[in-house]
Amino acid sequence: MRGKLAGKYDKIEDMEMKSRMEPSGKLKEILATKKWNQMELAGKFGVSTKTMSFWVNGKKNPLPDNIKKIDTLYEKLFNSSVRNTVEREIQNIQAKQELDEKDKENTLTEEKYYEGKELAFAREYKNNARIYLFPSTSGKKDEWYKVGGRSLLFYRYILAPRLGRDVKTREDTDKLHRFKYGIASVRWGFIFIEDARALGYRVERMEYGMIMVDLGKIYSPKEIREMEKRAKKEREVVKVITKPKYNFPDVEMTINDLARVLPSKIKKLDGAYRQLFGTELFGALIDIQKLYFRMANGHLEKSVAKLRMLEKVDDLIAMIRLIDEGGFLSLTARTRLGENVINIQKEIEKNL
Repeated sequence: MRGKLAGKYDKIEDMEMKSRMEPSGKLKEILATKKWNQMELAGKFGVSTKTMSFWVNGKKNPLPDNIKKIDTLYEKLFNSSVRNTVEREIQNIQAKQELDEKDKENTLTEEKYYEGKELAFAREYKNNARIYLFPSTSGKKDEWYKVGGRSLLFYRYILAPRLGRDVKTREDTDKLHRFKYGIASVRWGFIFIEDARALGYRVERMEYGMIMVDLGKIYSPKEIREMEKRAKKEREVVKVITKPKYNFPDVEMTINDLARVLPSKIKKLDGAYRQLFGTELFGALIDIQKLYFRMANGHLEKSVAKLRMLEKVDDLIAMIRLIDEGGFLSLTARTRLGENVINIQKEIEKNL
């Protein structure tokens, strides 16, 4: 912290050194800064212009009472305002650093995320009776979890309907540990645990922050195949609805990544700025999505779509820079948003 704040502390030390200046030096600085002449300054002390000239040039020293008046005026004009300003800056920097540290504490590292996912992936082998959820990198605060594989089938078709939860699945892009049936997000892990237990399920927290739900029944291969068929049929229905003429999965995936990240980051904005920035950011993102699907379905030429999408990306970058300069979001949140937008820009430039 000393490294970042050293300049601020040095300013205070500089002011303290100046406060020990001779009366003549302080008077000269007052005259230079306030653009007063010696007559105006003499009037403030109730002395003649000649006496003030002697003080300013160091030919005579003021009496102790007048020295106190000079010190008081100098302190009022310089030290107190500068000191207060600098100390406020220091407090703001310290508060921001504390928030960034807390944000880091609440964010799971990618290494830990993949360790948990690898463990869940291993346990999915021949899993026919349990649901395994592993922590997301989104953070501990809202307790976001991921679920995939057979656990996703069980969650989607058995547990979620009983919990009254909507399940939105997406393709798992992890090449090393890719869940066959996609992956879904589950928010508020502690609420999920309470609700599942209320339905009579045995729920445990495990290593790497994982959550295990014992369904209390071993599902037969036939029942699992029926769930697999249902999931496959639903994925095919979605494909039929879109009927893309062009397929750029990397572009679509990066756009969808931002659509998932954006809401949680916007919620961290102060209320006064949430609507302002949220509306603009969501608006630009929706425009990018519309342009992509118009192009994918053959209603817009790729070259035109590319140009317009990059214009919208520029709008997003400009807004994120404004948010960054204003310090409206934590370092982690700003970085995550910025990385997602840059990824969209790269994929559009590379693929279209």
